[in-house]
Amino acid sequence: MKFLAVFAMAAAAAGAAFADCGKFNDLEKEAVRKAAAEIAASLRKSDKCSGRAVTLLPVNGDKDGYAERLLTGALVNSGMTVVMPNDENDVRFKRILASIKWDGRQVKLGSVDTSTVDELGRLRSTQVFIEAVLDIKSEEKSAKADLHVLSYVVATKSYLDAANGVGNAEAPAEPPPPPPRKAWTETAVQNEIVPLRVKVDTRAKDAESEGVARRLDTAVRGALAKLGFRLAGEDCDAKTVALDDVTVTLDVGRSVFDKAGEYEIHEAKVDLSAVKKAGAGTLLVGTAVFDERGDRKLGSFAADRSLAEKLEGPAVEWLKKNIVQNTVKTAAVQFEVRLAKPIAVAGDMSVVEKFMQPFALLGGVRLYRLDARDDEAGMLRFFVVYETEKFPGGLVPAYFASAPELGELLDK
Repeated sequence: MKFLAVFAMAAAAAGAAFADCGKFNDLEKEAVRKAAAEIAASLRKSDKCSGRAVTLLPVNGDKDGYAERLLTGALVNSGMTVVMPNDENDVRFKRILASIKWDGRQVKLGSVDTSTVDELGRLRSTQVFIEAVLDIKSEEKSAKADLHVLSYVVATKSYLDAANGVGNAEAPAEPPPPPPRKAWTETAVQNEIVPLRVKVDTRAKDAESEGVARRLDTAVRGALAKLGFRLAGEDCDAKTVALDDVTVTLDVGRSVFDKAGEYEIHEAKVDLSAVKKAGAGTLLVGTAVFDERGDRKLGSFAADRSLAEKLEGPAVEWLKKNIVQNTVKTAAVQFEVRLAKPIAVAGDMSVVEKFMQPFALLGGVRLYRLDARDDEAGMLRFFVVYETEKFPGGLVPAYFASAPELGELLDK
């Protein structure tokens, strides 16, 4: 068997050489989260990179990959397809990173050497590179994060867009209490929460490949079902909420390697890719190429079956490694807030964005969306899925503690 792994999601730590190997403290993390939320809002308004395949280079000033993870989420939720780095041990990738000219004070256009841009673009299958520099100023009871992001097009090596985010965090004496219950309600929702739903899309490259493609498709679907994955379209209804949707694509091309009388040996090349939908964008989990040759069998049917059996194992093992089933306990709620004024005059229309932002800042919120709004009545209703162990005191107290200023906009 010949196997070529092209992308691996687990290697986001490839930029460790450019980051302090320590960790941010809690105040620093809060400041970085707020700065990343500003970047996300700015990117959504700009929309210049939406729909493009982008690669985030290692974040200068990051620690333990924390800012990189937040920025990856911001890019995905802004409608981009994020191509993750290669394995950190990839010699070519290390050599290219070594040629990057960093400036620790600011993002500078052209910090990636133009002689390596084309090669890195081919290696990462990306259209846009995104650089980021993080500057942290930390004191005993406060922290400030300045995050600068710049993007430019690989093909033309030209500037595309920039965004800046600033986050401040201060240690409170004690968490402020939530506003009075008159201003909000939290109702448990009896939805079935599916951590991961997988769609398998198997394609035959020609008529001769259809037999192997059908067998491989059946085998992969069966293996994923046994592993506990929910297959898209199976037992799903309006009350089922999938936290992540993954599309697995298998492009199968089969040919006859050898034929002697009625005995045949078949071989195949399978291009596998997995893409995760997250927010408004997509994340390329990874791609791989499998080359296999079956055993000599009597007849084309038996030769195809032998080949499919050999392809099944490596394909399923790759999926097990790269698509991780998350079994963290979650809860779903409807969270409704009632404003003191109609939305049209409550600051301005950005009031909706203000009430959305805390969900992005709270670690442990897996999914959130605006389900309903009544501008005249000043009502916003959100659907939220969160990890219960991250919110021992409940979601709402943590929500308002992260943004106590929102209480001033609520009905008293």
